[in-house]
Amino acid sequence: AAGRKVWTDLTMPQPVWLAVAGALWGGAGFLFWAVVPEWGARNLLQFAALGLLFWGALASVASLPEEALAGIRARTRFGWPAGYLIGWLGFTGLLLWLAMQDVPTAMEQNDPLRDIVKTAEAAAAGLVLGLWPMLAGMTGRRLLFAGGLAASGLLVFAGTSTAAQVAWLAGAGVYALAVLPGLVRPLTHLVFAGLIAALLAAPWVTRAGLVLLPQTDHTAIASRQIIYGVAEEKIMDRPLTGWGIGGSRHFDQGAAGNPSPERIGRFNKAIYQHPHSFFLQIWLELGAVGAVLAAGGLALIWRSVAGSSTTGRATALATTAVAAVLANVSYGLWQEWWLALVLVMILCHAGTGLRTTARA
Repeated sequence: AAGRKVWTDLTMPQPVWLAVAGALWGGAGFLFWAVVPEWGARNLLQFAALGLLFWGALASVASLPEEALAGIRARTRFGWPAGYLIGWLGFTGLLLWLAMQDVPTAMEQNDPLRDIVKTAEAAAAGLVLGLWPMLAGMTGRRLLFAGGLAASGLLVFAGTSTAAQVAWLAGAGVYALAVLPGLVRPLTHLVFAGLIAALLAAPWVTRAGLVLLPQTDHTAIASRQIIYGVAEEKIMDRPLTGWGIGGSRHFDQGAAGNPSPERIGRFNKAIYQHPHSFFLQIWLELGAVGAVLAAGGLALIWRSVAGSSTTGRATALATTAVAAVLANVSYGLWQEWWLALVLVMILCHAGTGLRTTARA
């Protein structure tokens, strides 16, 4: 229908077929070569359910006429920031309540603040990831924009999450570059081309990084060095197919290139639940085929962002930078709450009217 807003690159069949291909490949791994098939089955079902919810929400947004979307945006300029903040506070409160339930166990292990610290780190990640879509609602109101940015920075840097702090800096830096005259278009291509190249070359980049970077006693960095080393080694054992969904849990630190006993003693596993890197986990569990499919997904998001307004592109690029940092140093590929937050960011990009592509 004329005047209907259509997000062609997110609702045309390409992403559908890409998702179907990924599900079929993951299912084949589950059936024929997965080393932890029970985790593969659970992760596939959870991911499919989350994908259906997301697809339904996106289709609903895309089906609204432009006039309806314009009216919604005019009436709810600050609705998105307020709604996300309320949701973030509820999410943080739930995590804190769950952490408090585990305090007795943590005290028995002489680490009473363990889960509370993890809650603070997850809350910081959620705040940073939603920051730029929230600030987009304040564009044109410089004091509010600057105040929101400063307040978020104070909260993040007052915490203990190095990943959230780096992600905040990455988002702010990319946004600052994107709003400079004439830079947003080349920056869009540079960011997404760089991400796709990093994904496809992840095992080799990791190997080079582990050789070039010195070992450290910093607990978080040292643990990542061990985890990434095991992941890279096991990727090379099955580079084409991977080890099946959930296969990350199969490997322990005994395969970590024989690190010193002192370093081993700090960690229960070399790969603790997952490689703490989306790119490495895709390669480890889904192999080169999965990496190519994931690169196709990034290419579709690239096309969507490239068709946005200048403000839309700057916001999307900053959010992409934040997500790339957090996804590749902190979280697992199948963590539902993290995936849900990423999908909410994509929905925000579509629903706040930042797209400019329209068809009759």
